[in-house]
Amino acid sequence: MSHHIPLSKAGESDESPRVLLHIQIEYEHHEIFFMVVHFSTNKKLQCQNAMRLINFVSSTGADRTVIVGDFNTYSDYEWPVAAVLNGFFLPNGCPKPVGFEPVGAEQGYGFDDSWPMTNLDKKGGLTFSNMPSPGLVNRPDRVLVSRVGLDPVKTTLLGGNALNFKVGLSDMIALSLNRIPEEMFPSDHLMVVSEIKVTYH
Repeated sequence: MSHHIPLSKAGESDESPRVLLHIQIEYEHHEIFFMVVHFSTNKKLQCQNAMRLINFVSSTGADRTVIVGDFNTYSDYEWPVAAVLNGFFLPNGCPKPVGFEPVGAEQGYGFDDSWPMTNLDKKGGLTFSNMPSPGLVNRPDRVLVSRVGLDPVKTTLLGGNALNFKVGLSDMIALSLNRIPEEMFPSDHLMVVSEIKVTYH
């Protein structure tokens, strides 16, 4: 079963409609909810996106949930992602949301960020930008794993910039002249790949 849920509303000043894509998977007689999001680039609207995501996740009552996507997180404004991880908004972060009921561990809600959970370099995992300028400055791309029933085992970054690929002579000439073919970059973001184990405790 799959469907999408709006994360933005008509009249909000976002350039693009924001949605949550949701699929329900059965694995060894257990349901796993898998969600994909793409948050706004506007900080205030990211808070609204986070509120609607939390509301939806808590409404499913699912024990095992994975949320992946581009949260458009800024290094100086991680409040929306922090709210998604914990189920509530910290008082010094996002504006106080209207019509929102905080949730937490008592309601079985809570997520871990797979990168710091599986890597010694807690502040690493930068995924944007994968282009020469501005280079890797932020970590908007996340794999969030529910604290109940799922454990992140390994998380890596893939995609690399042009210098990480095997290139031919003509490409090397282009590189040396600082004319890097755009097609050598699979994306302006690196990919986050996480291995996740289903647990039964």
